[in-house]
Amino acid sequence: MAIALTMGPAFFGQQRSVSNIHARISSIPTGANVKVDGADVGTTPLEIELPCCFHDVTISKRGFEPWTARVRNNGHANVTAHLKRREISQAIHADSM
Repeated sequence: MAIALTMGPAFFGQQRSVSNIHARISSIPTGANVKVDGADVGTTPLEIELPCCFHDVTISKRGFEPWTARVRNNGHANVTAHLKRREISQAIHADSM
């Protein structure tokens, strides 16, 4: 757990802490892009420190449907997304024959 202390005119004599909690984000297959709260944070598998509570996580990889969820990080969060292949339509047009 990391603790950051801020002290200045508004906080003189008071301590304010911001806790980050370790999270592990992975996907099957690996090598997918990860966004947390809309910001690119890396590729899977990923070890990251996030502040407590809720985050919007999107995991995406070319050729696969994106995975999106609201994740609660209140401890050692472990997220594994099983990505589904995108279906490729193979429609045959009679006029192309």
